[in-house]
Amino acid sequence: MIALIVNPAAGRGAAQARAVSAEQALRALGPLRRYDTRAAGDERRCARAACDDGATVIAVVGGDGSVHHVVRGLLEAAGPGNPTAIPLAIYAAGTGNDLVKSLGTPAPDAQAMT
Repeated sequence: MIALIVNPAAGRGAAQARAVSAEQALRALGPLRRYDTRAAGDERRCARAACDDGATVIAVVGGDGSVHHVVRGLLEAAGPGNPTAIPLAIYAAGTGNDLVKSLGTPAPDAQAMT
C-alpha cells in the first residue's frame, strides 16, 4: 500500500491542489491511503500510522518541515538501531523547498515522483 501524507497548509495552502495530482499519479501504481495532517508536527503521527497500516512506500506532499516530521515518524516506527526500508517520495509543496532544491529533484512534477 502507498501512503500519501499531505500537509494541506504547506505552501500557504498550495499543497492541497498539488496533492490532487500526486494522488492521481500514485493511484495508478496501486492501492493508496491518504493521511491529511491537522496540526503542526502531525506528519510524525501519520507516518507511524502508515507504517502500522502496512505501507510499502510513503509519499509526502508538503514542505521541508513536513518531510522532516515524516522522516522522524519513520525512524520512530522502525525503532532504535533499526533503519527503515520504506522508500520515501517527496512531492515538494512548501514555500522554500530547500531539500528538493539541494537534491536536484523536480519539485512540482508528480510523474517524476512516481
